[in-house]
Amino acid sequence: FDDALRQAVAVQLQQTPFLTLLPDQRIQRTLRLMQRPGEVAVTGDTAREICQRAGARATVEGSIAAIGSNFVITLGVYNCQTGESIAKQQVQASSKEDVLTQLGVAVKALRQNLGESLASIEKYDVPVTEATTSSLDALRAYGQGLRTRVTRGDDAAIPFFRQATERDASFALAYAKLGVVYSNTGREAEAREATKKAWELRDKVSDYERLYINWNYATRVLRDQKAAKEALDVLTTAYPRDFAARNNFGVYYNNAGEFEQ
Repeated sequence: FDDALRQAVAVQLQQTPFLTLLPDQRIQRTLRLMQRPGEVAVTGDTAREICQRAGARATVEGSIAAIGSNFVITLGVYNCQTGESIAKQQVQASSKEDVLTQLGVAVKALRQNLGESLASIEKYDVPVTEATTSSLDALRAYGQGLRTRVTRGDDAAIPFFRQATERDASFALAYAKLGVVYSNTGREAEAREATKKAWELRDKVSDYERLYINWNYATRVLRDQKAAKEALDVLTTAYPRDFAARNNFGVYYNNAGEFEQ
């Protein structure tokens, strides 16, 4: 469950403009400063030390336990300076197939407990089973791809993103990430094909993912710099503290020769 549930929670929390997730690149950089291997589990004391060093506010920690054929899922948000519990939710899934659905219920309740308005939650709350994938296996492969990309590079991540699309042929974000890593490793034809597939599936994603896919499509398929800039403008306006959006805007300006920007 590990990689799958971590990504499911991340996808749900990434939808709200009021929270910012610490980027995996920042986590890896902090682990190096702590002289810890990149593959170490980011849980418990390790997670809280990373949180403190990075100047973040809180950790989101979870557990899942099997009770007969059911699964009990617990999610908690903790102040990483004091360890104090800020919010906590527990849900029960009747089967493995029900886990992602119930996890979405728990995250939605957490967001409300953290002070987000109901109007905002309703606007930015596409269930993970609809926005990303309903397949735990596909989500796990996707999570492994993200982790591998940060620790071992784009080329090593390709098999995992490809596996995610094979396990769920409608997994739009996996196609989008596959397009990015193909492009970064010089496989432009395959990059355009994967990016186009993600764009065709864009109606089944969250608001954040749709904006990300629009930028990817304008950049790699249309090769329209004006459209790419417009997409990045919208993305950084809607999610002003998002690492990937800012990084990609930096790449755009660099390629355009607008170095100060």
